[in-house]
Amino acid sequence: MYRRLIATVLLLIMIFNFTIVFAEEIDPRDAGYNDGLIYVLSKYNYGQEIPISPLLPKDSEIYEKYQDYLSTKTQSQRRQFYTDYRSAYREGYREGRELLRSTQPSGDVEVNYAHSFGSILGEIYAYRDYQLGVKSNWLKAIPSNKAIMEIFDLSRESSAYRAVFLSRFRESFKASYEASYEYAHFNIEESLLASAVESGRQLGFNMGSIYGGRDFANNLKADYKRDMPKDLSLISEFNLDNFSKEYRLGFINGFKEGYEEGYRKAYYNSYQEIVDWGREAGRQRGQSLAQEDFVLAKDMNWLRHKDDSAIQREYRLAYYSTAYRGSFMMGFWLGFAEGYEDSYKSLVGEEVNGKIASAIIHLDGGVVASSNGNISMEIQPSTFYKQVALRIERVFYDGYRLDEGRYIKASDIYNIRLSNPSKDLDNSKEIELKFKYHGDWSGGIYKWVGDSWQYIPSRLKEGYLVAEIRPDSLKAGDNLYRILMDRDYQVLMDIRSHWARDEIETLYRRDIVRGYGDQTFKPDNYISRGEFLTLLSRAFNWQLPKDRDNIKNFKDYKDFGYLEGVISYSVAKGYIRGYEDNTFRPSRNITYREVEAIITRLVKDSNFRWSNIAEKLLYQRQVRSNSYASMNNRITRAEVAYMLYLLKEWGY
Repeated sequence: MYRRLIATVLLLIMIFNFTIVFAEEIDPRDAGYNDGLIYVLSKYNYGQEIPISPLLPKDSEIYEKYQDYLSTKTQSQRRQFYTDYRSAYREGYREGRELLRSTQPSGDVEVNYAHSFGSILGEIYAYRDYQLGVKSNWLKAIPSNKAIMEIFDLSRESSAYRAVFLSRFRESFKASYEASYEYAHFNIEESLLASAVESGRQLGFNMGSIYGGRDFANNLKADYKRDMPKDLSLISEFNLDNFSKEYRLGFINGFKEGYEEGYRKAYYNSYQEIVDWGREAGRQRGQSLAQEDFVLAKDMNWLRHKDDSAIQREYRLAYYSTAYRGSFMMGFWLGFAEGYEDSYKSLVGEEVNGKIASAIIHLDGGVVASSNGNISMEIQPSTFYKQVALRIERVFYDGYRLDEGRYIKASDIYNIRLSNPSKDLDNSKEIELKFKYHGDWSGGIYKWVGDSWQYIPSRLKEGYLVAEIRPDSLKAGDNLYRILMDRDYQVLMDIRSHWARDEIETLYRRDIVRGYGDQTFKPDNYISRGEFLTLLSRAFNWQLPKDRDNIKNFKDYKDFGYLEGVISYSVAKGYIRGYEDNTFRPSRNITYREVEAIITRLVKDSNFRWSNIAEKLLYQRQVRSNSYASMNNRITRAEVAYMLYLLKEWGY
């Protein structure tokens, strides 16, 4: 293996070196030695009598063999070449004679690589000679025996091995050289003809493309023969007289084939490009008008929009050829019909797919979500004591009253329907309602209550608005929810960490409580009798009277100002009374006892007790009300907000 590696490396070195030497100079001693040795090995077999002295080649024979080289030399240089050549020839002859006479090879001699190396070297030298324009002559190309023995380090082998190696190498070299030279010659000729056809076809394709596009633009009928060059024109234009007859024929045939192909593609592609352009424009228009028709609840009919003259004016088609206009219009209405119908059907499909999401909720709870993930509900285990049916429906009617100057619609409307025949539930286990949302803090979840959208306490969490709703807030029938963004919303700076933040925020968004001009609420300040009545009027939607004579007998009537309406209403209803000195004192801070009396009359519940609110406040928020010390103490704005939230929440 080591010898084989060395031989291969040396072979590559020899190939490059020998090519250079052969192309520039021939050593007569190497040439003579090689020819003398080859003469013996090719003429005689082992065991034959070989003459002692060779029959030396004549000058004419040497000149004929090395004519390409010697024709460039002077007469004296040739004579010296002949002398040196014959001297080396004798040496090669003698070595070959001794080699054949001294050793008779046996069948035990194994020569493994002579054939392969001879074949490889023969192929390489054949391609080299063809590229150099040298005539096929393997005898001139093959290296000398001396060179071969040096290349493959044959001096280490026996004489018998060397003799067999050289003989087999020579046989393989000859066969490979001649086959490779012939292959190179005919395949290159074949490649040349193929190149002629391809060159002609490419030129013809380019020229045909130019004329095809021109004919379409000029509104001419497709005819590739109209301007195709004649054969003589092609021969003249591309100097084909300098090539063989076969090359000219291949070029012309390729040109005609390519011209026809290029013409047809350019002509019909121009037509198709205009159709495609019109089709895309029509598709976009059709999609837009389908959405408009769907929103306006019109039936699916794209023909109502077909107006050729309007399209021609819009796209300035009068400046183009008849073929161009016709192609564009055809593509436009094809695309319009496709885009319109696809878009309309898609919207209908979305309506069907997004309309209903339902599930049976068992004791272990579960999740119900719309198919697009825009809304979901998670029910805790044991919220309902028996299985219930929960359904979410997307509502497409949006005629519900809304101040659009203040609110932005940020989601669809969803109707949540609960079927709970037993009515049994655990109202302490709130249901999580989630809406997908990517807006700012002005957004919130709203529920349709009575005849208006009312804010539901909600918070931003990882791309969702989340609300916790009580199970009993899901009434029989419709429960409509959506997201609205409030343009008037302002953050109340002093409630962020307050225990009544959620209740204040909710009543603030519901327009029941108001903040101050500095964006504060002052939750721990006391609240006056007049302010308390104002909050009640907003929370319970009082219809304030225009006739307010019933309060004019109060001594401080002139101090009522904007509070006249709420005072008149609450006095008339018996919710509140004046003091023994016939004053009302609207600016006086209200006490827990007064609040309890007013709410008892307002909600018509003799069992209402402020102590119940205070107890819930203590256990839910860990806040101890001052009412525990005395019911005559004054109530804070935060405590009023907390109480009103609890009183009103049953309706949400």
